Amino acid sequence: MSRRIAPGPRPAAVLIALLIALGVVAAGPAGGASDNELVRVVVQLQDAPLAKYRDTLPGLKGVLEARTDDGHVNVKAQASRAYLAHVDKKHKAFKQSLDSTAPGAEVHWDYSVAFNGMTLEVPRSRLDEIRALPGVVAVTETYKLEPELDESKNLLGL
Repeated sequence: MSRRIAPGPRPAAVLIALLIALGVVAAGPAGGASDNELVRVVVQLQDAPLAKYRDTLPGLKGVLEARTDDGHVNVKAQASRAYLAHVDKKHKAFKQSLDSTAPGAEVHWDYSVAFNGMTLEVPRSRLDEIRALPGVVAVTETYKLEPELDESKNLLGL
């Protein structure tokens, strides 16, 4: 049998605890996420999209009457094009603010007919600053969904 020479923690246990602590510190934030990590977000802007606009702004009337024969919004009608031009000006103003708030932010898509906003790729560290920009209603991070086909046989009755 071996006897311990001095009371206290065993050297191997101390070494293991030290290595674990160093590993946690080296890993950084939970999940390895970084503040400079680029994330894709959808930004919702304040004005109504064309499909929900109800002729509320002075000088931008007639969108409610600009419908196709089957009742859908006619995006080619003069009133619709005028409102879309108004929304486009707001988008350009937002992008100018975005350039100073999050330089290098990349706009992937602009939306104005069924939804008013855009899809961006920005550093995670800038999300709170983007939320604080004028006209921003919401900033929602997107995430990738993987198909789950493990239940398809049961769903198909095979």
